[in-house]
Amino acid sequence: MTSMGKDRVQLTSNAARTRGEVKVWLTAAGLASGLAMISALLLLIAFNGLRVFWPDVVVEYTIRDDSGAESQLTGVPVPKPARRSAIPGSVPGDFQVFTGNKDVYRLGFRYLEKKNVVSESTPKGIRIAERLDRGGGSAMVQDSRNREG
Repeated sequence: MTSMGKDRVQLTSNAARTRGEVKVWLTAAGLASGLAMISALLLLIAFNGLRVFWPDVVVEYTIRDDSGAESQLTGVPVPKPARRSAIPGSVPGDFQVFTGNKDVYRLGFRYLEKKNVVSESTPKGIRIAERLDRGGGSAMVQDSRNREG
């Protein structure tokens, strides 16, 4: 009888531990997935936040229109492909450029066709700056000293 009593006690304790062990593993899995999501969100915030401190590459395009006249346009190429399939007459070779300077060009972005771009260069000294009035703009930095000295 005593050996039977020991077996019964041992079976009962194993069954109780096994039944609760699943809940512990599910809780641990939930905690691990929650920590992974929080870490991924913090990395995303850090990546997008730190990207602000490095300036974008400004490109100067020389464009030839249909009449043969050449003009220059300065801006930052938008990395995403331009999806203009809904606009009639659009070509897959179009790309979007952030020009800023809404007071000059009347638009913040322009679409350019690759066939009209004669040349492109990355001149030094041109920066994109966020202005309080009329949004972002590009300018050539001439002097960055204070007025006092």
